[in-house]
Amino acid sequence: MLEPDTAHGRVYRALVAAGSADLDELAGCARMDPDAVRAVLDELCAADVARAAGGTWTATSPERTVAAVLVAEERRRSRMWELAGALDALHGRSARSCAAAVEVGTDAELVEWVDRVQRHAEREVRWLDRPPHPGGAARLADQERLQVARMSAGVRYRVVHDQRVTTDPDRLAATGRLVDWGEQARVLAALPVGLLLADDRMGLLVPEPGHGGALLLHPSSMLTAFTGVFESLWRLAVPLSPAGAVTAEDRSILSLMASGVPDEAIARRLALSRRTVVRRVAALFERLGATSRFQAGVQAAHRGWL
Repeated sequence: MLEPDTAHGRVYRALVAAGSADLDELAGCARMDPDAVRAVLDELCAADVARAAGGTWTATSPERTVAAVLVAEERRRSRMWELAGALDALHGRSARSCAAAVEVGTDAELVEWVDRVQRHAEREVRWLDRPPHPGGAARLADQERLQVARMSAGVRYRVVHDQRVTTDPDRLAATGRLVDWGEQARVLAALPVGLLLADDRMGLLVPEPGHGGALLLHPSSMLTAFTGVFESLWRLAVPLSPAGAVTAEDRSILSLMASGVPDEAIARRLALSRRTVVRRVAALFERLGATSRFQAGVQAAHRGWL
């Protein structure tokens, strides 16, 4: 959010250049309205990117700010490498698994096995939903009906959707309806495998959807290990809102908000009342789990909304 062409980037650059400056000086340097600059400063301070004292502001060390971002990114990469190592070990172990623990299937059996695993669940279905999906629109409708029936019977669904699912309008709409029924949905940029778990008693592993080699997992150390894989990815994923994404108008509000435009100006730009904009901004904050415009912009960018 500190890119030079954003409001936050312009204000931070002005702070770094000035060393210490008051609101009017920063507004002049950044060529922005003082109210918009003040809103940006509040968010920069909340993110520990700037500090205020006696009516003036100073920037934290750019080296420290970038270092903090890189440390967080390195931690995320480290977690993903650890997960990749675990998956690689599991892949090698699966080749040596006995027939009692694993059944090897084909793409032709995949749809039948997907339904079988869901019907086998008594308490919870856990799902890593990775494209491509077999069967097209007819299969999508069948899956939605089955999932609604299972949730109506008291089975909880926790689903991590691959980011690509959000680019498919039909599947995104179906996901929104299922969330309304009670699905707990999250999204991750890229899932390493497709995985479906019925309680701790059965699982379906699809290492590479569309290329064959589905594995039906029965109670074993392998099933236990892949249950751990799901839980690790669930913690890394971010919540997917009931609507699954944002409307074009919400996207415009987020874009203007991230650029430091105040609510009154957003309302004028989009021909909305200020009250409507305030309500929509509050709703977006809640969906993104943000407490400031800066955090909302970061979260929205992370989810691909901006």
